[in-house]
Amino acid sequence: HQFMMMQTYQNKKWELSLIYKIKSGRPYSEYTSFYVGEPNEFGDPEAIFVYDKQFDRFLPTYHRVDFSGAYQFISKPKNKWSARIGISILNLLNQHNIMLRSNYVDYAEWPTIKPATFDRVGLGITPNVFMDFRF
Repeated sequence: HQFMMMQTYQNKKWELSLIYKIKSGRPYSEYTSFYVGEPNEFGDPEAIFVYDKQFDRFLPTYHRVDFSGAYQFISKPKNKWSARIGISILNLLNQHNIMLRSNYVDYAEWPTIKPATFDRVGLGITPNVFMDFRF
């Protein structure tokens, strides 16, 4: 589920926009046990995750606010030329959004292996400056 709301303001030289996006958290599975199976043909132990239920948990709700502003400093409609400069700030509220969660095997202390969880996290506050030339 996703909801997005956008507000824009435009006049001859300025263009401003504010976007708010909210999404329900994605489902993921949490393992109940982990064990090491028989070694494979290369001698590496087989790691086995055991799940009681698949995709029965949900990540936290995703929130994000983005802002963008641009100023058009060249406008020649006769030649179809224009140029603008702007700034945008993504994730303005610096939310810690978890995009995806998965389980993996940690081989850091080889030959002992153990289970671990990996969270793919969205970027924090991200500023951007841009120039746009059209001809």
